[in-house]
Amino acid sequence: MPTNKKPSKKIMMIIPHLDLGGAELDVALNAPIIDKDAVCDVSIFTYLKSGLLAENLVKQNVKLISYDEKIKLGFKIPLIKKILVLLRIYKTIKQHKPDIIHAFLPVSYLYSAVSCLLLGKNAPLLVMSRLNTNYHFQQSVLYRLLEPYFCHKMLHHAVVNSGKVRQDLVAEKIPPAKISLIYNGIETEKFTVQKKLLYFKQSEKYKLTATGNLNARKGYGDLLQALKILKIREKNLPFCIFVAGADQENKLPDYHQFIAQHDLAENIKFLGRCDDIPNFLTDSHLHVHPAHIEGLGSGIIEAMSAGLPIVASNVGGIPELVDDGENGILVPPHAPEKFADAIMKMINSPEKMYQYGQMGQKKAQSMFDVTRSAQQYIDLYQKL
Repeated sequence: MPTNKKPSKKIMMIIPHLDLGGAELDVALNAPIIDKDAVCDVSIFTYLKSGLLAENLVKQNVKLISYDEKIKLGFKIPLIKKILVLLRIYKTIKQHKPDIIHAFLPVSYLYSAVSCLLLGKNAPLLVMSRLNTNYHFQQSVLYRLLEPYFCHKMLHHAVVNSGKVRQDLVAEKIPPAKISLIYNGIETEKFTVQKKLLYFKQSEKYKLTATGNLNARKGYGDLLQALKILKIREKNLPFCIFVAGADQENKLPDYHQFIAQHDLAENIKFLGRCDDIPNFLTDSHLHVHPAHIEGLGSGIIEAMSAGLPIVASNVGGIPELVDDGENGILVPPHAPEKFADAIMKMINSPEKMYQYGQMGQKKAQSMFDVTRSAQQYIDLYQKL
């Protein structure tokens, strides 16, 4: 009998690896839900190595195409290594013949665009996700030239995770009709904690949390400066900040030296990578996010889901999460003194901390659950 059922579209998500990070988590959370939909057949291609999140995806029956970490590229010359990576991606796309390739992170986008050029008429549709502001343009002339003048010409559709990132792409001459806003989605239920007002009022020492890998753009140097300012004002601070994140740029020796120099050991702890963020946030009172650059900030969404008020930098897409004076306080970036003021303003008002936390939790549950983002991806793939 004839059927009106549409054949499923083959979607290949392309990303360097699946270690912990914002883009990697976005792929790992959305892909299993998208793959269960009858109209999408999802595979994930990690062209450098599999990564920490890969095992759980395999358990959920998501197809993973990956190179074993032991398979080295064999060359130390950067240009040759890049060419070999490009050949890996080109051959994999040609072999698996996806209908759509979805590139995550700028380097994947560049490799995918070149692969589509090489494939010519047999190239799949190219979708890319820009999950951060275009700060990589400042770091590399190559990206600043190739993305707007080559990659964007090969592009069928772009996905952004904030209005600020959308503005960047429009300024790069991508037509607004070719851009979809899909906010980062998380499993909000895993983070949800029902905090009572007494929890904030009865605390003698407050636990503050920060999440995110230790790199310069996360602003932890400013956080330390804010602590130094508060320590000068008040010797015995009524809180300790616990930071969960891998030391990606070898920042810890400098941070520890600063902590020792200014007697801050009782007020901030760098814990390294944390594999259980929901539990880490459970007994927190306030979440801080001093970033200099941010596309949106999944760590803030997680903290909001846990019923935490937020003190964060007013950069990128963060104002789309944090409504200043409603679920948190926004502070200009690179302003440690104002960040210090905001922390103490929150700690001195337990009622406000509770109210802000409740408002943030409602917003996270209604706008940033992964079931919502996954359905938006499905709708996009169907449309293309």
